[in-house]
Amino acid sequence: MESIKARFKDPDDALKLVIVRDMWLTGFDNPALHTLYVDKVMSGHNLIQAVNRVATVFRDKPSGLIVDYIGIGDRLRDATKKYTSAGGQG
Repeated sequence: MESIKARFKDPDDALKLVIVRDMWLTGFDNPALHTLYVDKVMSGHNLIQAVNRVATVFRDKPSGLIVDYIGIGDRLRDATKKYTSAGGQG
């Protein structure tokens, strides 16, 4: 698993697609990542962290794409509101 993670983090490696269940949705940073396909229910900070996997600017990538198969829009809106309403205080 670690060798695949290292390859996937290398933007010049030929490996461009990895399908994961949970382990890389949170706590995994890869600025080159550009697309997240969502097919499981997430909420709160887990959802914010997963979305941020593709939101990072990198080289000529100004943003990312989230393909939502299950309708997480309301959950994302709630999580964002909760995350930003603290005004940086927790």
